[in-house]
Amino acid sequence: MWIVDRSIIIIQKKAPFLDWLRNLPDPDKKITLEELNENPSCYLLPPFEEQKEAEECLVEICEEIFREEMGAWHTEESDWEADHSLANFRKWFEYKFSPMPVDLVEGEIEKEEY
Repeated sequence: MWIVDRSIIIIQKKAPFLDWLRNLPDPDKKITLEELNENPSCYLLPPFEEQKEAEECLVEICEEIFREEMGAWHTEESDWEADHSLANFRKWFEYKFSPMPVDLVEGEIEKEEY
């Protein structure tokens, strides 16, 4: 086993995200929060030792995560929520930090740009 020099943020959608989805052109009105969160998103962050450090990092990256989460469901940016502030992020998403991911797989971690 190896400790990876990163931390993780796990993202789950809340009711405002679902409301946004349901109000898009041609929405899937039947989708539920449970279905939206069956496979929560995970993002690698710089390593941290204290929760305060993770929260400080979130201030810097919340807009990027916000945009990524909306873009995964709808690519027309003109339909996206305009307020990507941390306060709004907290209304739209539940999140949890994990400070020390452990790699259980032998071999190098491969990265692919997308």
